[in-house]
Amino acid sequence: MSRAITIETHDSIADIDPTIWNEVAPRHPMASHGWLLTLEQTCRANLRPVYLLSMAEGRPRGATLCTFPERTNAIYTPDHLLFGRLRPWAQACGLSLLPATICHPYGSHGAHIGTHASLAKEEAGSHRAALIHALESIAKERGSGLLFTALTDKEEDIRHELDKRQYTAGRDFATCALDVRWPTFQAYTAALAKKHPRMARTIRNERNRVAKSGVRIERLTNAAPHEQALYELGAHNMEARAGRPFPFEPSFFPRLLENIGDNACLFGAFQGTSLAGFSLMVERDGVAVVYVMGLDTKRARGDLLYFVLGYDVPIEHAISSGFRTVQFGGTHYELKARRGCFTIPASFRYRAFSPLRSALASAWIKVHTLAMDRKNRTAHRFERPERSRTPVNPNE
Repeated sequence: MSRAITIETHDSIADIDPTIWNEVAPRHPMASHGWLLTLEQTCRANLRPVYLLSMAEGRPRGATLCTFPERTNAIYTPDHLLFGRLRPWAQACGLSLLPATICHPYGSHGAHIGTHASLAKEEAGSHRAALIHALESIAKERGSGLLFTALTDKEEDIRHELDKRQYTAGRDFATCALDVRWPTFQAYTAALAKKHPRMARTIRNERNRVAKSGVRIERLTNAAPHEQALYELGAHNMEARAGRPFPFEPSFFPRLLENIGDNACLFGAFQGTSLAGFSLMVERDGVAVVYVMGLDTKRARGDLLYFVLGYDVPIEHAISSGFRTVQFGGTHYELKARRGCFTIPASFRYRAFSPLRSALASAWIKVHTLAMDRKNRTAHRFERPERSRTPVNPNE
C-alpha cells in the first residue's frame, strides 16, 4: 500500500536544509541547492520560485521547483523558445505563453523532478505524480499554463505521466554532451584523430597559439577581485552571441563560488594582469555543464581563446577530475561533434487552463515543432549511435 504523501512548499531555497534538498532533488548541477540559492541572490529577473518537497512519514522523498517569470528579455523564456526572433512582434500581437508556471531549473537540461535513491519504482512514481499535481494546483491558482521544458529521453516516466494528463507535446532544442572515457587529455585527442584526422592537430595549434600570445589560464578560487571584469566580459559575450543582456548581477561569480565551492570551475585567461576571458563549468555527481563564458573578442579572434576556454580546458579538467559527462549547450552541433560530442534530443510539455488558450497554443506548437525538426536536422545526425530511434512521443 502506498504511504500517504503530503507536499511542502517554500518560497526560498534558503528555507530548506541543503543536505535534505540535494538528497531528493534532480541529480543535475543546476538543480543543486547552491546553484538555486545563487539564482535567488543574483538573477536580474524576478523568477518568483516555489520549491516543493513530497513527504512520506515525515521525510522528504521527492523534490521539484517552479518559477513564474515576468515577460522579459533578461532570461530565456518560453516565448524565446516558441517565437525566436519573432518574439517582440508576436507579443505585440498578443501571442505569448506567458504568464506561465515553468518546471525547469534555470540553465538545466533534463532535471525536472527528483526522488530519493532508496525508493522503489512504484513509490517513486507516486511521488512524481503527487508533485506534478501540486504544480498544476500552483499554476491554476496563478491563472497560468504549466510548462515543462527540456525534457529528455531519460525522463521517460515524467513524460509518460504528462502525456496521460493530456499535455501538448512539442520539440525543444537538443543539447550537446561529451561522455568522458579517456584516462588523459592526450588519449582524448588521440581518439578524436581516428574519426577526425585534423582535430588533434587543431587542438594542439589552438593551445600553442594561446600560450605564445602570452595568455595564461588558471582556475580562480576567489572571484571577488575580478568581479567587474568577469561581469563585463560575460555581458559582452551574451549580448553578441544571444542578443540578450547578462542575466546576473556582478556578484554572481563570487556568490556562486561561495555557495557551491569546488563544484564551480571558473577558468580565467590572463594577459599580464588583465582578464582576457573566462569560462564557467558547474559540476555535480560527475555531471558538468559548461554554462557561460566571456571574451575580449579582439583577442579571441587572434589566438583562438574561445576554443581553448570553451572546450579544451573544461574537457581536460573533466578528464583529470573523473567526471562522467560534460554538457555544452544547444548550438554549433557540427563543431561540437568534431570534438567528440553527441546530442541529447529534448521535448517540452505544455497545458493551458483555458480551452481557447489551449487551442491557440496547440496550433502554434504544431507549427513550431515542424520548424524545430528542420532546425534540429543537423543535431539528429550526431545522436548517440546506440540510442533508440523511437520518437519521444508518437504524436510529436
